[in-house]
Amino acid sequence: MNFSKQKTLWKLGNRSFLTKMSIIIFLFSIIISILIYWREAPGKHEVNFIQVFFWQLIIWLPWIFVVLLERKIKKFLKSNGSERFLSIFTLYIFILLFHWLWFVGYSSFFSPYSKAQESKYGVFPYFFIFWTLIDVFVLISLTIYFINSTTGNLKSKPAISSIHVKNGTKEVFLQLNDIFWISANGYYITFHSSRGKFLVRRGLKNMLKSLPRENFVQIHRSAIINLKYLHELRKKSSQGFEVLMANGDTHAVSRTYKKVLKTILDQTGY
Repeated sequence: MNFSKQKTLWKLGNRSFLTKMSIIIFLFSIIISILIYWREAPGKHEVNFIQVFFWQLIIWLPWIFVVLLERKIKKFLKSNGSERFLSIFTLYIFILLFHWLWFVGYSSFFSPYSKAQESKYGVFPYFFIFWTLIDVFVLISLTIYFINSTTGNLKSKPAISSIHVKNGTKEVFLQLNDIFWISANGYYITFHSSRGKFLVRRGLKNMLKSLPRENFVQIHRSAIINLKYLHELRKKSSQGFEVLMANGDTHAVSRTYKKVLKTILDQTGY
């Protein structure tokens, strides 16, 4: 797979993750702002809720950039032994340190509580402990998410290398490596292969369970492709994409399977 295709797929998956992170941070900032505003008594400081909210929103925005580190974190999670532990530990310390410095630096100049006598660097003492605990919790949650997304789509499958199909009066053992892609039409599926087309009465979903997921991925409710023969991923419309297979066939990639395709391509290194 060429670099431009990998870049396109990376953008597809991370766009969804970026949207989710943005929504979570927005809602989280509202909740934290309510707690701070309530804890510090509105009448005690000349501060309104909007000021507190925007202060918190900007403080937590850097977490969105963890999307840029997603592939690096997954790579570390795949490594082994002490190297894995040291890599993850170093990365997490860097993230925590960066966010802590951002928190202190921004609050020193723009915190709505910067003029409060009991505050330091624009924040109250308990903030430092509270924010650090939240950062650690977020890192642990993201680690669990990355581990699940790294291993969840590559569960072990039955070790098969060929499929038994009929071609008229002949019985053929079709090698998986010969299959370009598989299409579905009702209760039948068609194998598009280097040896021709073979029609079989079988459900597409049932067929997918028997195929190695590191090579075969569903891109549409009626299509499975062999990544080995994926030649190109190209934009078809403002939001749509299609694949071009090595045999010249094309097929649309549905929105449902866009992220799945990107994830498996990242994990398998195509």
